[in-house]
Amino acid sequence: MPGTPRTLFIVTVVVAASLRLVFAPFTGHSWDMYVWFKSGEMFVAGDINVYGVEEIEGFPWGFYSYPPVWLYWIALVKYLTSALGLSINYFALLVKVPIIAADLCIGALMFAMTKRLNINQTSGLLISAAYLLNPVSVFISGVWGMFDSVAAALALLGLYLLINNRFTLAPVCLGIGGAVKLFPFLLAPVMLFYMRANGKLDYPRLASFSLLLTSPIVISSIPYVPFLGDYLSKLLFHTANIGQFTYWALIAPLTGSRAASVVALASMSIVMLALLYRSRNRVRDVGSLLYYSLAVLLVFLGLSPKVNVQYLIWVLPLLLMGIRSYGKQVNVWLMVTVQLNVAGAVFLMSSVTQVGYSLTNIGSVNSYGIEPNPVFWYFLLGSAGVAGAGFLMMTLQILGVREISKSVVGRSGITLILVALILGLFYFPAPTGIKLPEVYPRILVVDGIDTLLMSREGSWVETIEENYAVPTHVVILLSLDFYNTYRGYVANDTLNSYIRYKLDARRWTQYDLMGIVKESKSRGLQVLIGVLLAPEQRYVNYGIHGYRSTWLIENHRYLIDPSGRVNFSALMTGESKLTYAEYLSRKVLRVVEDFGFDGVFVSTRPEGIGDGEAVRNVNALLGHLRQALGPSRTLVVDGVSPLLEPGDIRSLLRNSDFVTLATSPWLASRNDPLSNTTEIGYYRTRIEMLMDSVGPGNSYRVLQSIYTFDFVEGWVVPALELKLELEGLRPPMNSGYVIYYGTVVSPYRLVLGR
Repeated sequence: MPGTPRTLFIVTVVVAASLRLVFAPFTGHSWDMYVWFKSGEMFVAGDINVYGVEEIEGFPWGFYSYPPVWLYWIALVKYLTSALGLSINYFALLVKVPIIAADLCIGALMFAMTKRLNINQTSGLLISAAYLLNPVSVFISGVWGMFDSVAAALALLGLYLLINNRFTLAPVCLGIGGAVKLFPFLLAPVMLFYMRANGKLDYPRLASFSLLLTSPIVISSIPYVPFLGDYLSKLLFHTANIGQFTYWALIAPLTGSRAASVVALASMSIVMLALLYRSRNRVRDVGSLLYYSLAVLLVFLGLSPKVNVQYLIWVLPLLLMGIRSYGKQVNVWLMVTVQLNVAGAVFLMSSVTQVGYSLTNIGSVNSYGIEPNPVFWYFLLGSAGVAGAGFLMMTLQILGVREISKSVVGRSGITLILVALILGLFYFPAPTGIKLPEVYPRILVVDGIDTLLMSREGSWVETIEENYAVPTHVVILLSLDFYNTYRGYVANDTLNSYIRYKLDARRWTQYDLMGIVKESKSRGLQVLIGVLLAPEQRYVNYGIHGYRSTWLIENHRYLIDPSGRVNFSALMTGESKLTYAEYLSRKVLRVVEDFGFDGVFVSTRPEGIGDGEAVRNVNALLGHLRQALGPSRTLVVDGVSPLLEPGDIRSLLRNSDFVTLATSPWLASRNDPLSNTTEIGYYRTRIEMLMDSVGPGNSYRVLQSIYTFDFVEGWVVPALELKLELEGLRPPMNSGYVIYYGTVVSPYRLVLGR
């Protein structure tokens, strides 16, 4: 029956809409939906410059960083739901209405465009159904609430209008899509190539195309001209981030996020320009228009450092249509399309354990606590590696380097082998853990209060004992401004702005900190308050982490020397005539006494103490702290370079109980790849010399640093490397150690052993 495919398509659309709508009012990505809610709320309240908000206090995942069209929609939804007194369920539903509608439009456009590709209606129905009923597209629009399909639908509509000779409406649709999310602009050159090949491009039409393309984003951005710096900064925000659905998520922890971003963006730009140059005379018909449109998007997804799972929506319609359209490549297209969809589905299902997607969880992470090698973590990273390899394979295929694509990420499962090898490098030996010697002290530096107060079950003390080699001390790091502005214990005063690592928008207070101290003592742990000496630490890496020292930087800038280091010997202005070291020591002592801390941990990371001048500066603080704390409380200083002169080490020991050497050749080489002093053997020689210099009576006071994982800076020390460092550096050191950093996700387990 001729009408059967059309009837079945309508049924498919109804089913697809129902699948999404049944989840829409009750679910949402706990971070993104939180940003939609808060940015809409801010806009409605009259403060339209949401681009000026770098982050919500305590919430590390950034704020609104997209063009303004979507902002206007979520502001309208927020206004309507507030005016009508509707619950957040209605907010979630209304926010998702255009996303779900866009998904349905994509399916309809696919059904229509398959005809132009000479695909019969039955096959066209199956292709469009493969998108409409796809678990990935259903989840992202109906559950998550991310709006990539809105921009994708407009981009696909622009292509559809172009092949139907609607040369005015096509760039308008593409431009509106770019004003929703920027990626549709990548298709503009391919559309121009198509127009030129079909004799529809001259200078007037080129000017008209450019004007129509850019007008939507220019017009929608007019309210933000007074805030142009903030606006442009936010639109470029994602270039500094590493995505979660790419092989760069596996590589960046080894190379560093900044290096990975530079390499990835440079290679992507070069390949993109080469592809556009190559395709300039090849986009002649409907098939080649869609082929090279997909090619441009795949180059981005195959090489860009920022690729998230929702970006699959950009290419999924074109990939599905391409399965039946590109002859000899059909097997490769089919295999990679399946590979990407499976990876996307696995990633989304695994993310449920971390994000939750419940509207009751908005702004929070549904953490299961510090648990070594959680299954979902393997699935997340594994699916990212598989997807990244798939995108890369398709990029190589489209570029015509098919033999390389087969040998590097070929059809026989090499992709999975590579991912397994990378994961093995990261996490081996996961089941049994890495053995650490049973020495004293064993200090765990906890990277954020979240780590202690979001454990899965029972006491957080039991959790860290099990996974971090039964520490004797735990350190809670807070920035200088906590001490600078401390006026005494106030239970409800928030600590979020002083914390280096943040997981979600929960508000941690002095009352919570007091609870940590009390529980630590009741379980036999000593708890040290950590004083972060760096005046400011801000990192854009898997969100925005770190802190600012407003009191110090904005009000007492004279205390910071030209190199950006705090000068503790500097005199304070005003009547007190105290040095900053004296002032800070008094504040720290008051905190220690009010909360009952067992001592102080002075953290100089990431700069550390690397020369004599830094030693003298820190000693000015340590001397006053030693005097203030007295002999009964512990004082530790970290970040001390083993390359310092022995006399400098001895001077630090005179003012502290323990000095912690920065003993990680791997981390040193990562931070300074051109250095020739980062071999384990060289470190061992230096440490042996230092141990001889300080003498047997003091050698136990020189501690080793054990670096594992830093979510804030974005690195993971491979477990194999850590084992090599322990085997190579422990013999000359019979002292304790400091473990960096305890977090809610542990890449591998540390256990006590002989």
